[in-house]
Amino acid sequence: MHGRCQRADLGLVTAALILTVAISLFPAPPAARAQTQDGFAQPVTLRVLNATSGRPGAVERLTIDYMTARPNTIADVRPSGSVFTLPSVPLRDGGEYIVTAWWQNVPYWYSFRGRQMAADTLTIHVFDTTGDLAAVRVTGMNIVVQRRGELLTLEYLLKLDNATSPQMTVLDSSGTLTLAVPADLDRPEATYRRGPQPTEIPVTSAGASLRLAVPLTWGQNTVHLTAAVPWHDGLELPVGLNVPVDQWSLLLSPDVMEATAPDLMPDASADFPGYARYRGPQLEADHPLTIRIAGGPRDACAQGNLFSAGEDSTAAEDAAAAGQPASGGAGLPLRLILILALAALILLFVANRRTRS
Repeated sequence: MHGRCQRADLGLVTAALILTVAISLFPAPPAARAQTQDGFAQPVTLRVLNATSGRPGAVERLTIDYMTARPNTIADVRPSGSVFTLPSVPLRDGGEYIVTAWWQNVPYWYSFRGRQMAADTLTIHVFDTTGDLAAVRVTGMNIVVQRRGELLTLEYLLKLDNATSPQMTVLDSSGTLTLAVPADLDRPEATYRRGPQPTEIPVTSAGASLRLAVPLTWGQNTVHLTAAVPWHDGLELPVGLNVPVDQWSLLLSPDVMEATAPDLMPDASADFPGYARYRGPQLEADHPLTIRIAGGPRDACAQGNLFSAGEDSTAAEDAAAAGQPASGGAGLPLRLILILALAALILLFVANRRTRS
């Protein structure tokens, strides 16, 4: 009888241990990962203000993303009114959440912690839009030209300032910015970044120019564009936009290549080894400068993407600063508690059986 009890105890202990291991190995379901420490979904109340008019505003669409290694959408609604409540949003106190609000086809991003969203009414700002470019100018532009065999790759990094008063977002759906480019430009791709990830810009080719339908929110904006053009010695590269350009520079790779244009000055810089660097003059809107590019051996090697590891945007006042992705592993405290509790029960059970036997 005593042996059977021991075998029964051993079987129960083995089963409990297997259950403990299973809990530790299998991750908690996504819903549990996105909950508070108490494990309950929370109501979230939002207030929309129109920063242009200073009055209550509205949004066409609103999403909430829980940030881990990538955004995880936990809410996607089309609310009405300037104040509304989402009745059940799974939150973690320390979790980071990106709220994206669309107004007049423009997204605005805001970053909050879970504890803020559960405790307070969240206020988000939206802006009216205008097609007027009078208050927009390029405060800095870098153009990188790299020889890759029979192609030249072109990379533009533009920093623009929108100083509208009252604050408005400048947007023309047919093309807010017009960028002068070679007529045989190929594969243009453009993005801007104000949220957690780069946002694609619709690009339309129009002869010797590109039209970029980018929303320029109030304050600083950054646009990144890449393209390619067939290489030939003496290639002409127009530089300019439909807004004034205060400062700009040109980098050529390999550094044996040369660029010539009125008021284009060589600028020897140790910051960009392997590149020939030039500084250009201020440019008026719709008055591009034509640069002639020559030289370079046929087997020249490109130096790589200068902008690939750099910052791709700057945030404007009254716009949300998008958060960095939070680290994974949410839900571990819950599994750890379950494991410890189950282990304690096993020890108590074994001790009790030994006492009884």
